[in-house]
Amino acid sequence: LLLTSEEGSTSILPDLLALPAYIVLAIGVAGVAGVGRGERDDVDAVLDAVITALTVLSVVWVFVVVPFLDRGGSSTTFEILLVAYPVGSLLVLAMGARLMFGKGRHTAPAMLLCLLAIFALLVGDLAYAVTDGGVFEVPSSLQDVPYFLALVGYAVAVLHPTMAQIGVRRPSDEMAPTRTRLLAVALALCVSNVVLFVGVGWGDAVNRVALGVITMLLVAAAVVRMTRALREHAASQKRLAYQATH
Repeated sequence: LLLTSEEGSTSILPDLLALPAYIVLAIGVAGVAGVGRGERDDVDAVLDAVITALTVLSVVWVFVVVPFLDRGGSSTTFEILLVAYPVGSLLVLAMGARLMFGKGRHTAPAMLLCLLAIFALLVGDLAYAVTDGGVFEVPSSLQDVPYFLALVGYAVAVLHPTMAQIGVRRPSDEMAPTRTRLLAVALALCVSNVVLFVGVGWGDAVNRVALGVITMLLVAAAVVRMTRALREHAASQKRLAYQATH
């Protein structure tokens, strides 16, 4: 990927061709995850995916975007393009989390390969962002390795025999969320709180406003998620009580 240089000497044409690919990729992962099919676990899975994506966004904002913006001296076009790639990766990551958190789905090897490819893509974009933004120097010999892993991961996942199982639900639709899913969401909330606490004193008012918005979205998603979990638990208890007395 060729980001626009700070002097504007590099064409933005590669970026205009590369950035839409993130949207296409996100739509593809969302389709595999069954988004929009009206399944009962859609809301819970989406909320968990939102919490995960917002947590990663807070980390990227505090440790990548804010140091780059504080450095200054870059053109607006360069700043927008530099931030656009990690944001695109976060969009794909959110769809990947929706795929992983879908209740009652098969954890097929192809799914794990897709998730590995999504994570590698995010790492690659962050490596380029911190290097081109002057935040941290990543050796040029290593910058393309995550992209290579992402491309290989996607290719192997598509060709793997278990690819057809990713969007298939297990016979029981009443499966409770796995421990891995619960642990991932709990860890995401903990990490986000630490990052927000550390980063609230960094940067200017724009940084504080951005962190405030991220915090409010995280709290709202967590509250809605908890409310739904409590309601589902109450409904399950009521259903068990009815079955025991009839």
